[in-house]
This record gives sequence, structure tokens and C-alpha cells, in this order.
Amino acid sequence: TAKGTQTQVSITDNFTIKPQIVSSLPTQGTVGTIITIAANGYGSETVKITYGATENDVNAGSMTVNASQYGSFTTYFTVNTQPYGTKSVFVRGQATTQLKTASFKITPQATITPTQGIVGTSVAINGNGFVGPESLSVIFGMTTLGTVIANSNGVINPNTFNIDAQPYGNTPGTVTGETSQHPVNFPGIGFTILANLYSVQPAQGTVGTIISVSGNGFERSSTVNIKFGGTTNIVQPYANGYGIFTTSFTINTQPYGTTTITGIQSGYDMAAKTITILPAIVNVNPSSGPVGLTVTVSGNGYPANNNLKIGFGQHT
Repeated sequence: TAKGTQTQVSITDNFTIKPQIVSSLPTQGTVGTIITIAANGYGSETVKITYGATENDVNAGSMTVNASQYGSFTTYFTVNTQPYGTKSVFVRGQATTQLKTASFKITPQATITPTQGIVGTSVAINGNGFVGPESLSVIFGMTTLGTVIANSNGVINPNTFNIDAQPYGNTPGTVTGETSQHPVNFPGIGFTILANLYSVQPAQGTVGTIISVSGNGFERSSTVNIKFGGTTNIVQPYANGYGIFTTSFTINTQPYGTTTITGIQSGYDMAAKTITILPAIVNVNPSSGPVGLTVTVSGNGYPANNNLKIGFGQHT
């Protein structure tokens, strides 16, 4: 209303305040992202917020908030499970039916569980926010592990794979839609491959026994120092480009008991296994003779620094 100060003539016209979304942030992210939304210009009413492809989308998420007496509000909601793409944020006053919209783009995400282990570890690949439905290829390090399927809601159906032979360290992985070609990296460092002595044969033996050792998950294209009990570098095999090696060594003279075999690279103990050294009589000289003859007995693999009793026939 405008009124002249001298004429006292009044002119009245109407002005309509319309709602507006002041901010809706962030504008893109994965399922689970928290969106903060602020709006004003509504009535002092309940406002319904719907998030999806359409306002009536069966997969849409929704919530309500009470606007203040001035028609404003600030609230937040979490993006629910929906497939990849740009979605609308519908903000409708329930009394005034006034509607404003914003947009948010869902991007895909993928995870691998657990995030570390040895070659052969079973891992689960999960994810959401993909174009659905479509096939996805899982590339891990140097190889393709296989294919997973995203359902109509963009969620990867549960899948497990075994980590194949690859070298030690942080190994990236990517899940890529075969139709959409949307590549998604596993979060962080991906999966950490740990070294492993996966075969040590035999598990026990006397001094002089040949032990075969196989390992994987070691640093690629480099030497592995094998420590055996008190002997450093009893053998030094070479791990190939996939971190794999096979070698052998002869049990040297060490005392009886559980003895550790350790694979060492870059000064660090990478992996270890144990075998048991067994005692043995290695020489009796002479092997025959008359009563009263002095016989020399030699042995190894016995407990260190212990007195031994030697039995001869029926005598101990």
C-alpha cells in the first residue's frame, strides 16, 4: 500500500511471495551422501521433500519438515539406494501445494572386503549407484577377476572372488559398467596383498633333509632372502613378476625342535612358516667289534646344551 502524505490517497496492489530453494548441497555424490537443503517462501506448514526420478517414483526417498512461521526451514536427508543418474529433489508445501525442485546426481561406488590378505583370500565385491541393470567387469591389479551384475536399482548382487597371484603391496581395483562404461575405483588403497609361504614340504625332518619352499605375494622381480632358524640367507630365490618363487635348501646343523623359515625382502620379515628338526644318529664307528671295544657315536638335531643318555642293547 502506498499513501500520499498530502493527498492521503492510497493505492494498494498485491505481491506474492513464492517459495525458493536457497541451497541444496552437495549436488552430487554416492548413495549415503547427506544433503543439506535450505528453503524459504513457504507457508507455516509441513513441507514434504521427495528425492528421485519423479515425485511418485517408487524408489524415491522422502521426508517431511515443518517450516517456521516465516515459511523457511533448513534440514538434511540421506540419499537412499537408487541407480546412477541425475535425480530431482522435490520440495512441496503440503498446505499451499507450492513446489520447487533442485537436482542431485548419484554416482556409483564399490567396496572390497576384506581390504588385505594373502593370495587366495576370498573377497566380497559390493556396490551401488550403478546403471541398472547391467554387467560390470571387476579388474584387480593386473587381471580381470570376473563379472558382477548390478540389479535394476543399481546395486551389485553379492559376489565373492579369490585373489589371484599378484605381487606384494597395495593393489588397485576397478569396477566398470560394460554398457555405461562408468569406472569406479575401490576406495583408498584398494586391497593390500601380503606375502605368504604357501608350501613348505616336508613339515619335519632330520639334518640333511631337503626342504622345498614356495611363496607368493612377495615383491615382484626381486630376491627373497630365506632365513632358517639361526642361519641367515640359507638360500636366495628370485620372485618373478607376479611375486612367486619356488626354492629348496638342506636342513643344516641346528638343534631339535620347531624352527622358523622366514622370507625377507627390503629388510622386512614378509612371511614365515615353521618345520620341526628331528634328532638323528648319523654315525656309529666302528659298526662291529669285540666286547670292550670303544665305539664312537655321532648325532645331530638333538636339544642344545643337554646331556644325552645312549642306550646300547639292553643297557642304558
